Amino acid sequence: MKTIRQSCVSLHILSIALLFCSILFFASCEFHSGSSRQLKKEVDSFAVYFFNWQFHQARRFVTPSSEKWMRYAASQVHQADIELLQNKEVPATCEIHEITYSDDDSTAVAHVTIHDFLHMDTIGKAASIVDAAHFDIPLKYEAKTDKWIVEVDGLMRGI
Repeated sequence: MKTIRQSCVSLHILSIALLFCSILFFASCEFHSGSSRQLKKEVDSFAVYFFNWQFHQARRFVTPSSEKWMRYAASQVHQADIELLQNKEVPATCEIHEITYSDDDSTAVAHVTIHDFLHMDTIGKAASIVDAAHFDIPLKYEAKTDKWIVEVDGLMRGI
């Protein structure tokens, strides 16, 4: 009789342990899902501002060390570029394909396609409109603000 009771207690403890593990698993999936939604929102906002050459607004979505690249890009805009921007019929848009996270979930790369954007080719030359190009946008998680931010370490180049 004692062994049946012990088996029932062991089974009960095992059931509670499995329930607890399941709750933790689903809670972590929900966190990652919410984090992923926030990340996609940040990537889309950054890309739309950046590729429509609204660098001042794009700066809100980047690391402090990335701001120098925003200033540099803005300093390369010429009157001919401004006229091209003003005459564009549709703004640049961002299509997010996939987000690849690092093993420790502190960095990620957003694989995106940017449509209908003005591409700054060579310094001193007028920009040109590009129908679509693929970009990898590097990101990092900032724990103190609980947000994902873009880590720009140079001028964005299509792949």
